[in-house]
Amino acid sequence: MARSAHGGLGVSFRVETRSGTLLGESDAGASVWRGIPFAAPPVGPLRWKAPQPVVPWAGVRDVTRFGAVAPQPSARNAGGVPASVRRDEDCLTLNIWSPGAPSQLSGLGLCPVVVWFHGGAQMQGAGSMADYSGRALALAGDLVVVTVNYRLAALGQLDLSSLGRRAGFDSNLGLRDQVAALEWVRDHIASFGGDANRVTIMGESAGGTAITTLLALPAAAGLFRGAIAQSPAPTAVYGREGHAERAVELLELLGLETGDVKRLRHVPTDALVAAGTRLAGRNARERPGTLAFGPVVDGTYLPEHPIDVFAEGRATPVPLLIGTNRDEANLFIRSDPPILPVKETALRDMLRMFVPESAPSIVEAYGRLRSRGDRLGLSGDWSFTIPSLRVADGHAAVAPTFMYRFDHATPATRAAGLGATHGTEIPYVFGNLGGPIGKLVLLLGGRRAARTLSQSMQAHWISFIRSGDPGWGRYDADRTTRVFATRTVDQRHPAAGRLPVWDDVGLHL
Repeated sequence: MARSAHGGLGVSFRVETRSGTLLGESDAGASVWRGIPFAAPPVGPLRWKAPQPVVPWAGVRDVTRFGAVAPQPSARNAGGVPASVRRDEDCLTLNIWSPGAPSQLSGLGLCPVVVWFHGGAQMQGAGSMADYSGRALALAGDLVVVTVNYRLAALGQLDLSSLGRRAGFDSNLGLRDQVAALEWVRDHIASFGGDANRVTIMGESAGGTAITTLLALPAAAGLFRGAIAQSPAPTAVYGREGHAERAVELLELLGLETGDVKRLRHVPTDALVAAGTRLAGRNARERPGTLAFGPVVDGTYLPEHPIDVFAEGRATPVPLLIGTNRDEANLFIRSDPPILPVKETALRDMLRMFVPESAPSIVEAYGRLRSRGDRLGLSGDWSFTIPSLRVADGHAAVAPTFMYRFDHATPATRAAGLGATHGTEIPYVFGNLGGPIGKLVLLLGGRRAARTLSQSMQAHWISFIRSGDPGWGRYDADRTTRVFATRTVDQRHPAAGRLPVWDDVGLHL
């Protein structure tokens, strides 16, 4: 028996779905179901194919343990998936935290739903990571929290369709996985206490890019009523030509010829992960400022670049909460491969390659890149801040839009030279200050201030999820922004003064 957070005695954690019966468990006051399949395993003939419906099962399926994570390299930092966690191509599962027993059984009202897509540069991460535990957020906001796995890197974020129609490769697999998860939520979430008509999508980094892309994706329209994009890279969506080049490079790294393309379905998973990692390193050196993997503007499933859709006010007109962190690029100073360009040579190569006419004025605007702060500022603006402001500029014309910036640094992140860097807002939003990222940022103290800030941010995020309004002024011509720091203030966005230098830069990579 489960005691509902609403009060009263709940029922068992057994839930009926179209595919079969699931059995979850209690998670310190919440109900949780882990490792629920939302699509068939994308293995064998389904490798590199669009997600297919779940195959029904007989009996009761125990979902008290997380499913396997998408194949990926071993983590080299506290924010990654530990090497001990099982990796498998059979990874299309999701996890659900509910604040009480299933509402359709207990008679309680249905709760708003938030669906989280993890980050990881389209190469790493999982919905099962401890930093994304939905228990605290579900209980704090009376919400149903869903976290999702989707295919990564060469198995999910590289368009191989250019290698030939006979091979039968589908495009945008990771994006299709995310839509399949949202369709599963639409069809089943009421059984777990969630209201399918009040779904908000949320993600950070590559997961934030998923959010801005889903807002521009025709297939996702109607599957959510609000969106939260934390540190998205909205321009990290690439054309078919670039994907085709990297598809050929992948074959070369695997020792295959283009005529051997059908053999790809039989390449061992570990070999694909290793080749994808080498491909990411090569891409970082040869195309700084871009990722090796990501959604593709294929002209069919994703007809247009999201940046163009937002610029013309044609994204799905639902409320949007979007923001970045003050010191985004600091996290990547020592990353290998260098996901973001942070060295002067790489930054100059990036500008010369993608925006040659604007390069001199951009370099001048960032102090001629003389200091590390200038270089890191340019890198963070290129990938996250400027594209996010452009998304907000376009979306504000058609739907309520709210901007934030996370400026809070702890003694540990200041001592490490990280500041308010990429991803450090996550434990504050989820209320998981005791998770891996939270422990790292609070290593040298600052817990009291962090707890106060976390309560504040959670309250705003919960308000947005419940009502479409976080509780501060809309982003408008004044670029009103809520800045979260030791002292929280509303002001014109701190980067607004740098926008003119980017006016003529298209940022289509």
